[in-house]
Amino acid sequence: MDGYRDIQAAMPMLGELDRRFGELLTALDPGGGKELFLAAALTLWHTRRGHVCFDLNRADAFLTDGLDGVSLPDGRQWADILSRSAVVARPGGDPAPLVLDGEGRLYLHRYWAYQEQLADFIRSRAGIIRKVDAHRLKEGLTRWFPGQGPGNGPDMQRVAAVSALTHDFSVITGGPGTGKTLTAARILALLAEQAENRPLAAVLTAPTGKAAARLGEAMSTLRGAVPGPASENRLEVRACTIHRLLGALPGTTVFRHHRHNPIAADVVVVDEASMADVALMAKMVDALPDHCRLILVGDKDQLASVAAGSVFADICGAAGRNRFSADFLQALEAAGVLTGGMKAFPAGTARLAGNVVHLETVYRFEHRGGMEMVSRLVREGAAGEIVEALATPGHQDVTWTAPDQEEWRERLARTVTAWVKDCLSVSANPEMVLDRLGSFRVLCALREGPAGALALNRSVEHSLQRAGVVASGRLWYAGRPVMVLKNDYSLELFNGDVGITLWDGDRLSVFFKDDRGGVRKFHPGRIPEHETVYAMTVHKGQGSEFEKVVFVMPDRDGPVLTRELVYTALTRARSHIEIIGKKDIIEAAVSRSVSRRSGLVEAINNDQD
Repeated sequence: MDGYRDIQAAMPMLGELDRRFGELLTALDPGGGKELFLAAALTLWHTRRGHVCFDLNRADAFLTDGLDGVSLPDGRQWADILSRSAVVARPGGDPAPLVLDGEGRLYLHRYWAYQEQLADFIRSRAGIIRKVDAHRLKEGLTRWFPGQGPGNGPDMQRVAAVSALTHDFSVITGGPGTGKTLTAARILALLAEQAENRPLAAVLTAPTGKAAARLGEAMSTLRGAVPGPASENRLEVRACTIHRLLGALPGTTVFRHHRHNPIAADVVVVDEASMADVALMAKMVDALPDHCRLILVGDKDQLASVAAGSVFADICGAAGRNRFSADFLQALEAAGVLTGGMKAFPAGTARLAGNVVHLETVYRFEHRGGMEMVSRLVREGAAGEIVEALATPGHQDVTWTAPDQEEWRERLARTVTAWVKDCLSVSANPEMVLDRLGSFRVLCALREGPAGALALNRSVEHSLQRAGVVASGRLWYAGRPVMVLKNDYSLELFNGDVGITLWDGDRLSVFFKDDRGGVRKFHPGRIPEHETVYAMTVHKGQGSEFEKVVFVMPDRDGPVLTRELVYTALTRARSHIEIIGKKDIIEAAVSRSVSRRSGLVEAINNDQD
């Protein structure tokens, strides 16, 4: 081979940044040779694709293409070579661009630091047991969680409540309709009761403003119901995005709040936590004061973050599924949640056995809906059964359309036209327009391509113009929905925020909902980078819920089509979803699962304190 050019030519998936990084590190350590170049380039390549690390022992599992003429070293031999390099550090050693752990996982130093910071926080908080007023807790559980679990089992929402009240760090996971958000809101009410007359400062946050607002809405229905003469002063609640909570500084990756300037909060609840990447989660826990509780809420089976890491799923995996320690089982008995006549939980010995609770009972669908059945099959990866289930008649909430002809595009245009007309029928009331705008969305598996979000937005826009529903020949027109693509901290408009363009007197303005339930308006020229959004990708729709959804899949299979993507699309719909996709494409997607590499599970369960 002539230097590293042959390697680069034989591995076309490597990008310019990957190659440059490999060249930089081999320039710093010429003795590292081909092994260092490959390790550095592939570590950055993996990180850019959502992995926290590059597993030297599993390189072939990820690199099935583009290896013609390149032989990868054996994992153990590779690690031995890298361990002698000046640009590769060992955990606890002097800083270096790369970090190699004892299991053959290679990290960019920054991501190793994020993972360790997060694992240190979880290890330090997991075992802290909070004392509670047992009598007050029993009364509160009866009042806020009056239901009973299925059969002879306990109410898992109550189990989650006891976990959150007795631990500094707790996690609630579950599918759609299991009551995660409502459970979190009720937990805050219980915490306020435990605080007696001391005010409880609670922050409801999420990676997106939409998810944070939804959690705030759930809390607002309960806040006034906290019993006692000082109820209004017991619970101080604010809802905001994680970036806003931490005080993001424009143009940097630095936040105003950190360990030396922590946020002011007694408890922080993070909804849609599966969307938070390892960097954001590490920076958030770094900004929490020592006395602050952290409650993560989400669905471990949804898509992970766009950036590196699958933090929420890793944390849930580190605990096992509702496997609880002896100490936590005693706490459940003391709270009256677990009695002798109830089915016992399997014993758990993991560090988080008692911190993570899976909600399993579905309330929203009342055990009848097709969405519940289809979501379960997708979650389980039952590719052979999924299309049969979709084709079964009688389900009013799930529809499947095979795109064998262009008719589906015409029908989609008619559906969107009716939706836009409905929005514009109340154009004098921007708040009502925004409510109706949020009732429906077209979700696409891809951004590019004939069935991608960009192409469908153009097609729908042309149909609306031909029908005379919106003005033609103009960039801005009444009825144009837009999604912000870039944060603007001065305007407090953030990536993913969706607004609607309406006449405002004799001029056009773009209206957005704010965190407090009101409406803000802006001149179109002030809106940061944005795009028209009749349709959006599933990734962009994550954190939102719509009454009805049309999910469009491409004609060709690809690695981005996974069961997590399909499941996330399904769970965006509250009452109805139509899936447009070929049988073989749906089956291929459901059979493929996202696999992201990290060492977080092992780091959490590490015996090191």
